[in-house]
Amino acid sequence: MRKFGVKSRDISFYSKKNQDIIRVHCRSARKYAEKLETDLSVKTYLVNHRLDSAFMSRIDHVDIRKEYFTQDWSTDFVVTMQEGSVLVCELTTMKELQSRASIEKLELSRRYWMLKGCDSWKIIIVQEGGADVC
Repeated sequence: MRKFGVKSRDISFYSKKNQDIIRVHCRSARKYAEKLETDLSVKTYLVNHRLDSAFMSRIDHVDIRKEYFTQDWSTDFVVTMQEGSVLVCELTTMKELQSRASIEKLELSRRYWMLKGCDSWKIIIVQEGGADVC
C-alpha cells in the first residue's frame, strides 16, 4: 500500500489481460504483473487502485495511527480471478515488515478490503535491493 498521487518514475507496459497500458511504481511490481499476465486463473487486475477515502471512517482505528485515516492510499494489486473472486495483493519487503509504520499500513489495507467484502487479501514479499523496492 502506498500514498496515492506520490510522484514516482513509473514503469509502463501493455497488459494483454487488461487490454490497456499499465503503470507500476517499481520492478518488483512489474515482475508480479508479469506473473499475473501468465496466470490462467487471473481474468484481469488493477494496479495502484485508489482507496475510497470516504470509506475510511468505517474502519476500526485500533492500533493504527490516526493520521493514516486522513491520507489517500492505493492498493498495489486488485486481481479478479476467472471464477469471479477478488484477490488483493500488497507488495512489501522483509525489511518493511519490521517497521511498525509498514505493518499499520498493511493492516489498514486488510481492514479496508475486509469491510469491502474482499474474498482474499495477501502480502507479497518481494526481493529487497535498491531500485527494486517499491
